[in-house]
Amino acid sequence: PHDWFQNGKKSSLHLAIDDATGEALCGWFMPTECLEGYVRMLKILVTKYGIPENLYCDRHTILINPKSGELTNFGHMCEDLGINIIAANTPQAKGKVEKWNNTIQNRLINDIQRWNIQSIDELNIFFNDYYCNYLFPMAIEYGMSADEFWKDDPQLFVAYRTSFFNKKKREKQKVF
Repeated sequence: PHDWFQNGKKSSLHLAIDDATGEALCGWFMPTECLEGYVRMLKILVTKYGIPENLYCDRHTILINPKSGELTNFGHMCEDLGINIIAANTPQAKGKVEKWNNTIQNRLINDIQRWNIQSIDELNIFFNDYYCNYLFPMAIEYGMSADEFWKDDPQLFVAYRTSFFNKKKREKQKVF
């Protein structure tokens, strides 16, 4: 968690990085690192780029059960989409994401103030519609790593998983 607004309230960034290019693809800010943040990040990733072949992540309990190594709800959702989850065994293995988190922490605070961003909702829109698209250009041309993403219909994914955010289901299942 990081104090993005410099007001004493920390938030977590759920960030997706393209391992081949080093590009920040998308992210989602939430008050804590949580399932909803990862699902929203994945929704943006799939909508913008298609379904990734692999998702390289840490061994966070939201992604993988640390005791049994079995998949969690998020892991099963990825499995349903054909995404292979690769769990990092060391913090050093997540180097690119950690590097980007540090870079973003150093830069984004000034932009939050400059653009007068007042809320996490505004920050999520700014980060995904502007920050990732314009401030972090790709190191290679579009299409050069296209085989890393399946070009299935992203709208099908969005429709299929939108029910996840149904408030009644959240309350009933006590997901959040």
